Amino acid sequence: MDLYVLPNIVRVILAVVYFTGVIRSVSNFNLMSYRWRRMYWRLWMVYFILNLSFNTLMAAGLLVIQIQATSFTHPGVIFDINWLFILPIFSHIIIMISRFLKKHSFQVSQVFILLRVILMILLLPVPGNYLWSVPVFNGLFILFTALWVVMGYYYLFTTRRYLSTHFTDYTKLKAYEVFPHGIVVSSPEGRVLSINPKALDILSNLAGGDDALILDALESYDGLYRNGPDSYRINHYSMVELNHRYNVWELVKVTELIDIQTEIDKNTATIRSAWQIVRNILDQLKASVHLEEQVRLQQYLHDVMGETFSVLSYSLQAMEGREITDDERQRLLHLLSQMYPKLEDRTAGGSDSSFLAMQRSFKRIGLELFFHGEYPINYHHRHLTYQILREASNNSLKHGGATEVHLNMKTNPESYQFTITNNGQLSARHNEEGLGLKGMYRLVQDWQGEIHIDPSDHYRIDVRLPIK
Repeated sequence: MDLYVLPNIVRVILAVVYFTGVIRSVSNFNLMSYRWRRMYWRLWMVYFILNLSFNTLMAAGLLVIQIQATSFTHPGVIFDINWLFILPIFSHIIIMISRFLKKHSFQVSQVFILLRVILMILLLPVPGNYLWSVPVFNGLFILFTALWVVMGYYYLFTTRRYLSTHFTDYTKLKAYEVFPHGIVVSSPEGRVLSINPKALDILSNLAGGDDALILDALESYDGLYRNGPDSYRINHYSMVELNHRYNVWELVKVTELIDIQTEIDKNTATIRSAWQIVRNILDQLKASVHLEEQVRLQQYLHDVMGETFSVLSYSLQAMEGREITDDERQRLLHLLSQMYPKLEDRTAGGSDSSFLAMQRSFKRIGLELFFHGEYPINYHHRHLTYQILREASNNSLKHGGATEVHLNMKTNPESYQFTITNNGQLSARHNEEGLGLKGMYRLVQDWQGEIHIDPSDHYRIDVRLPIK
């Protein structure tokens, strides 16, 4: 490449372009300094130093060539400034490495950087002098210079936009009212620009909130600010927003050291108090368990023995005033003998034969039981049905004088349902829920079921039990 053959105006323009490149490098150097604390700051330092050196040396070299070309017909020393392209070649390789380390992938933007690197290699004296003629070489140099200035201003624009987007929001976030720590933002000139309510509360003992007093307190030599019994650690940050650098002061409350033995004693006393409360609760539970067991036993005696006593009572009433036959005597003895197994076996009523036995027992005293539908497959459902049917039959016979009781059973995939009806008369004295009705509610609720008893319809009973 022979820049001496270029017109003077072209050489001057090229020199001015690379001189503006020096200014752009310095500006970028200042704007991008915020990254030094965060990522690969050594690579960024080398990148900017190489670019700054390239722009500076290129501008100086073009000025020397311009002076030589206008002062001497044949200069004694010819500057081949193409070798300076080695500097941006290395700087571009560095930025490609840094972006790859950050993104862990090769992106489209890196392809353009690679193309520029190839173009700069071709502009080196070797192999450029062997590939291009002087006019072509000079034309490529001018083309590269145009691309260089366009890309330089593009990076400057994107950097400014990035900073204005991120750091403005960051400053607002740090000074936001709900930030848990105190935040003070000040300018390098010593003016407080922003202070959040938490910081105002911490610095409340400073008279008038004067900027100088606040900054003097924040710049305390030991990094701590004390307000009465509380101490606050001062964290100082430096931020860049566009071309301006700001100071950010963060006030974080310091947790005081505690007396470990005092805390242990305090916690031990708390544990002892809690244990005493637990013991009291356990004693209450024991008492309630005894009471509940007593109620359950009464309920069981009522449910299990109610049927036998009802049959025995009605049989004796039928025999009153006359001589008892041998068959009747044997039947009474049989009823009495059935009481002992029932007291021993609390699971009675879970089989199909239990329903038939209950049907026969009530038939002897004039109460017919009719079963409709199929018995439930689940043993617990059959047992619960048996218990409620037995209690309902006793009640309908005792209080309503019924002669028929109907049990309708139905099962679907979600639930088992049964209904008990009778033809007895309504009894005014059976309006209150006795032990038997309460037992029905308890039995159904134990299985997360639903029960509805309608006194106005001869105490019709509807029960629904979920199938799990």
